Amino acid sequence: MPEVLRFLVLAALVLTPLASASGTSVLYFTDAEQARLSSAVVVATVGSARQEVHPRYQRPMTYTSFQIDEVLYGTAPKSVEIEQMGGTLDGITSRIPGDALFEEGEQCVLFLRYVEGGWYLTSLGQSKYALQPGPAGLMLHRELAMALYSRDEAGRLHRMEEPPRRPRSLGDLRDAMASLEANR
Repeated sequence: MPEVLRFLVLAALVLTPLASASGTSVLYFTDAEQARLSSAVVVATVGSARQEVHPRYQRPMTYTSFQIDEVLYGTAPKSVEIEQMGGTLDGITSRIPGDALFEEGEQCVLFLRYVEGGWYLTSLGQSKYALQPGPAGLMLHRELAMALYSRDEAGRLHRMEEPPRRPRSLGDLRDAMASLEANR
């Protein structure tokens, strides 16, 4: 009987498709830290997306348009197009694990950087809060699907979990960003 059991386990391992492991590791930023690294923190509505191959790197890129509904920190034009690595090239889809995903018509808060003529998320998926209706108005929601790290005083990296926090509203974030802006 142990021989049959060993055969079944071996067969299961051989016949089970292996899932590809993928992940992204990032330095965790508080909202205040991320805002200071950003050109703007905005409330935006997701528009259409298009995909192109990057002319220099020959990698798929996704360009998503956003209507800026409100600037909470910094400065931004009325609309931006965010560049993200990933898309479909020759029938193969790729993306950076942990990067933010967008759905047309969705309203969200974004932490953005303007670099060399293009707009980018400051820190992948950390840079997007979905806005969901709640009892205190629009509430911030974020799921981080990445490994988070923090630095100690000596600069060493340590794995961490996102700190728990009470539910926060868009109004809470507005107040925090206004305070940062006033102390710039």
